[in-house]
Amino acid sequence: MSKIRIVVLGQTGVGKSTLINTFIRKDNKEYEPTVEEIIEVDFCIDKKKYLINILDTSGLELFYGQRKLYFNEGDAFVIVYSVTDPKSFHYIINVYQNILTSQSEMKVGGRPIIIVGMKSDLTMERKVSTKEGIEIASKLGISFLETNKFDQSTIIDAFIDLLNQNIYFKVLEQSKFITLNNKIKISNKENEKTCNIM
Repeated sequence: MSKIRIVVLGQTGVGKSTLINTFIRKDNKEYEPTVEEIIEVDFCIDKKKYLINILDTSGLELFYGQRKLYFNEGDAFVIVYSVTDPKSFHYIINVYQNILTSQSEMKVGGRPIIIVGMKSDLTMERKVSTKEGIEIASKLGISFLETNKFDQSTIIDAFIDLLNQNIYFKVLEQSKFITLNNKIKISNKENEKTCNIM
């Protein structure tokens, strides 16, 4: 069974745990700050089973060291903010840059990222517009959606899209590796032929 690690990032209280609980059909309880938790889910896409590890991270700066480690280990990333909290929205850039830095250091690319604006049902408390969310996602060249704990179908679709992107990039990386290996083998055969002629 293939394994995919999804890292959910964002400031404290924006709805990271709610997003995950809604996806796995778990009841959302009264808010309690998360330290760090890994949730394992068996998921089926196109009749193939995957083991999904979802890391629900702490939004506290205290755990920055741990989060940096997960930047390196994540196969896909969900950056969460609350539409009621502009600070959490502006924090997106910081998280995105950290992901890119870790990818550069690890010399890997193509890890899918999605921005999710939570609490879209709190219309009277909204302080970040949908347009602002679309604009920042467009600027960064990544996916975006707004949702809330009552909108399970949208949340499930978002995770499926993220998983499909990850599967696509893994296949692409694998094909590049195979092509590179084939080139090396062909080169070796040519060298052997040259040696035989001599």
